[in-house]
Amino acid sequence: LRPFARGRGRNDEPVRAVLLSWLLVQLLLFCGSLNIIAPFVTMLFLLTYGFINLACFILRVSAAPNFRPSFRYFSWHTALVGAVGCVVVMFLVDPLSAGISSAVVFVLFLVVHYRGGAQGRGDWGDVSQALIFHQVRKYLLRLDSRKEHVKFWRPQILLLVANPRTSYPLVAFVNQLKKGGLLVLGHVIREADFERGVALHRRQTTVWEELVERGARKAFTASSIAR
Repeated sequence: LRPFARGRGRNDEPVRAVLLSWLLVQLLLFCGSLNIIAPFVTMLFLLTYGFINLACFILRVSAAPNFRPSFRYFSWHTALVGAVGCVVVMFLVDPLSAGISSAVVFVLFLVVHYRGGAQGRGDWGDVSQALIFHQVRKYLLRLDSRKEHVKFWRPQILLLVANPRTSYPLVAFVNQLKKGGLLVLGHVIREADFERGVALHRRQTTVWEELVERGARKAFTASSIAR
């Protein structure tokens, strides 16, 4: 679909996408009866409403700071009821069309998630990260140092690494030592110029995260700037 994402003119009008939409509509009109596609149109609308309610429910439950609905009677209860209600109505109206529409949407979701990557998803933000942060914070607050016991002790290691290429065997060795514990890979960037240090910090953070991901290491990364 990338060729259709290109616009024309000063306002970047999506002329190709409009022509493609017009062509699809004309092809559907040749079916002879709009009742054939009416159930699928209904399912797509209900899916849209359902996902909007589901997104509002997740944002409210995860306590996302940028989600501040102004609707007076909004709550996570109404959002959840709206999402479940849309799914129920779908299968009450037409189970076959509901199943096909749900399968198509699920396939599109997998394609965007696994093949689109960060560039395909754009700068929309991933609501799952907000939900994960909320759950992790909740359970971290439940940890009580007074209830720790030697039977459940786990190592917590901070490894300072200067060069990931030459220190990769050391990282692998410490990764074996922590065995179910916590491993933090630290790196100190020595730079007198603050702006250059920030730019270098961003590049180094990306490199460290890719190193952990490609090496299948269960570890956190932390970089800091020092003069």
